[in-house]
Amino acid sequence: MPGLEELGWLQFERLCELVLEADAGVDPTRWEGSADRCREVVCEDELHVNGRTLAPPVLVRCQWYREDPVVSPPPQFKSVVLFANRPLSGDVVYGEEELREAIRRLPGLRMKLPSILSLDAAPPDPDALGRSTFDIAATRELARVFVPTPAWSRAVAILKAHNFLVLTGPPEMGKTAIARMLGLALLTQGWQSMVLVIVVYTLLNSVVTTFVPAKFVGDAVGMSMTVTVASVAFWAWVCGPLGAVLAIPLSLLVKAIFIDAIPAARWLAGFVDAGAERRRPNPG
Repeated sequence: MPGLEELGWLQFERLCELVLEADAGVDPTRWEGSADRCREVVCEDELHVNGRTLAPPVLVRCQWYREDPVVSPPPQFKSVVLFANRPLSGDVVYGEEELREAIRRLPGLRMKLPSILSLDAAPPDPDALGRSTFDIAATRELARVFVPTPAWSRAVAILKAHNFLVLTGPPEMGKTAIARMLGLALLTQGWQSMVLVIVVYTLLNSVVTTFVPAKFVGDAVGMSMTVTVASVAFWAWVCGPLGAVLAIPLSLLVKAIFIDAIPAARWLAGFVDAGAERRRPNPG
């Protein structure tokens, strides 16, 4: 099972900020100190952490230990809360086991910091995995390098607000990566939510990549969208991938030879032309 060292200092610091915010309501912007070794928060009021009330002044320290010796907190603080990547002693200590337990009981952490999914601290439902083709190993590898972009933040916010999400946009947006990470995060909460996101993503991705381009291409060459989609499917079945690429030119060639050039067959143009349906009078 991967350890906290897999996260690195920056992700570890962010995890500590989020856990302290969830457990004690401390604003993450209050942290001070160096960005790669030790960060601290000083609370002059009582601090309630995990059902315990700590007397002020309270020092909260996030310490990333390498080979350097452990530095004891200053003596003027009555209470000390420590976050560290190695075992320490204090009034409240968040070591590796405590942080893993926080990841399990706080699903919001997995949405705000998806890289912690690589730790396997909150394993998905094994029954759901047994019936699924979801490549969880590959997604965990992705989690190690996944960076929460603004697109990820917007996707999470929309999903929380509406319990529904449509992923669309340019390729560089990372729709597939976002969908996989959302699937893994939701699978740790329950397979029903994960299935909803994956199904909606698959359906919408199919619509956006198949029917929308078919509409614009069909209008450009004078073919209805239905015929355009059917021609791509037919020529792909006949000639494979090359047929899918050449589907529109081949269909136009067939139309020119067997419909436009034969007066008796021109009535079929009403089913092929893009504007025929718009020009067809309403029977009513």
